[in-house]
Amino acid sequence: MKNIAGAAGLALLLGLAGCSNFNYPVGVQQFGSVTGTLIDTTTQQPIGGAGANVQCGGQATHPDQSGGFTIGGIAIGVVSCAINAVGYQYAQIDNVTITAGNTTQLGLVKLTPTLRAGG
Repeated sequence: MKNIAGAAGLALLLGLAGCSNFNYPVGVQQFGSVTGTLIDTTTQQPIGGAGANVQCGGQATHPDQSGGFTIGGIAIGVVSCAINAVGYQYAQIDNVTITAGNTTQLGLVKLTPTLRAGG
């Protein structure tokens, strides 16, 4: 019975070691961030506040009143960013590359209004 428990413990230990990421030395940052500004395609005015949400790589935020946003703590790799704002069409930006310790610039993210003036 001790041999079975010992073998199971060894298998568990080796399995956990296989899940570890030994490609990065201890203390190396494995996260990055994205930043950008939401604007209306028609008026070129910023879109901000609680009515808008930006999500990238499992992290999310609301843009400030000037439409600006920064999301940190995103694991390195290639992610998609989803943008929802009341009164605007959903937008998605694919293939956003997140690198360790760096901020990826999305620039101006233009959203299309769902309702048109006068109709």
